[in-house]
Amino acid sequence: MKSPLEQFDIRSIKNLYTINIDLSLHNIYIPLFCIILCICIYIYINIYITKFISIYIQNIIELIYKFLNSLVKQQVGYYGLF
Repeated sequence: MKSPLEQFDIRSIKNLYTINIDLSLHNIYIPLFCIILCICIYIYINIYITKFISIYIQNIIELIYKFLNSLVKQQVGYYGLF
């Protein structure tokens, strides 16, 4: 690298040109694909590997959500949420 800003350059990895569509793959898409893959795996695990009995951590998260929701309702009122 010749300059520190060179790491932010968008470079083409694979150029794919069809009739009127440019389907090039750039280095900016690699982290995006990794994030989307991680989100899809997380959703798959939560949908297909679930338990009918909720675990302790889920109960704690639901209690925190209910507490924060009631706290916001008290501060801004019912019409403040919409």
